[in-house]
Amino acid sequence: MTATASLALRTKLTPTTTALTAATAALWRPDGLRQRYLRYLAAMHPLVRASVPLLERAAERCAELDDPGARHLAAYYTRHAEEERDHDTWLLEDLAADPGGHP
Repeated sequence: MTATASLALRTKLTPTTTALTAATAALWRPDGLRQRYLRYLAAMHPLVRASVPLLERAAERCAELDDPGARHLAAYYTRHAEEERDHDTWLLEDLAADPGGHP
């Protein structure tokens, strides 16, 4: 019996669950939330902005390969790039909505 790719990934990520849950809880604690959230938005903007071109390039590269798994990944990357498109703009709009203007 072989594990599915998603089960294998989930198994590898399970040890990080406790740390991720703690970090998420720390992000949303009330004390200093505004400043912390603004820093989060500013830090996430370049990551989100880079995600669409990276996903598109990954889709192109996967489509070049003669591999059924790569074709599935190409389709996934293409869909995900569309889902992520313009999210960087949303982050900038959220930052601009802050009356202080910056983190």
